Amino acid sequence: MNRSIERAEFLPKSDQVRLSWKNSYTDLAYQNKTYDYAIIAAPFSKVRSWRFPKTTLQFSTRFWEHYANPIYGSCSTSTDIPGIGSICYPSYRINSTGPGVMLASYTSGDFGIRFASLPELEHVQYVLNAMVEIHGEVAREQYTGRYNRRCWALDPLESASWASPSVGMHKLYIPTFFETENNMIFVGEHTR
Repeated sequence: MNRSIERAEFLPKSDQVRLSWKNSYTDLAYQNKTYDYAIIAAPFSKVRSWRFPKTTLQFSTRFWEHYANPIYGSCSTSTDIPGIGSICYPSYRINSTGPGVMLASYTSGDFGIRFASLPELEHVQYVLNAMVEIHGEVAREQYTGRYNRRCWALDPLESASWASPSVGMHKLYIPTFFETENNMIFVGEHTR
């Protein structure tokens, strides 16, 4: 639908679901469309104030695979450098030639909030400097200048990066996760 749904309402007289949205935050009236069923994949715990930035950097080679103790495909590397969080190395095309992309920073929580507010180029430079601190000057020498920065809460159609149920939510709600409720079917990682 390529829009952010703001309301889902069951209409008992017609046994249908009405989805409502605004095309712009300045709109006063909602647009809507009615369906027989709605499949809803938004996490129950969607919280707009959470920001989970992730930054990928492209390097001219996969230098991390050529160390005396090579690093092959994992997201298990973490650091005490503030605002970096987890570092993930690709698990595809291991030992291939040509450029490689590293998920150089996947940050959540308080640091995620702070670093999402940095200007994009400043944040990317910070992440590159952290990779140099971890991997040495080879990271700066082989950085191609290509990157991708994703801050989920800054995307008006996202605002969360994964489901993180509060303590007790699964026990409380799991019996209804597998039921159709008023012609609405909930799917996604939060239903597991």
